Amino acid sequence: SNKTQLTFNNASINGRPRFSPDGDKISFYSTLWKNGVDSLHIFTMDVNGGSLDTVTSAGNNYDPAWSPDGTKLIYAKKTSPSKSYIYIINIDGSGETRLIGDKRAYYPIWRMKP
Repeated sequence: SNKTQLTFNNASINGRPRFSPDGDKISFYSTLWKNGVDSLHIFTMDVNGGSLDTVTSAGNNYDPAWSPDGTKLIYAKKTSPSKSYIYIINIDGSGETRLIGDKRAYYPIWRMKP
């Protein structure tokens, strides 16, 4: 089968790829190196590998999951070795809001409540 690598070659971590609800985009987290420091950021890209966008701007962000309408991502952010929180953000990187968290908040998912 023909395989195409969409993530970064030089990243030490690429993880949790997820298709958007409409199937046009993929979200994932990856190591981003800046000024000699690595941190985890959340990215989106078109499924064909085009239009790579960085969604988060700072911190160790991981485990993104799409909102049912495809306009937001929910994810975990580690703020210290013993604390992580759940955040929500628009896919353009605006409107980051902390939802919940205490010592270990991981693997957020969207679930619709009737």
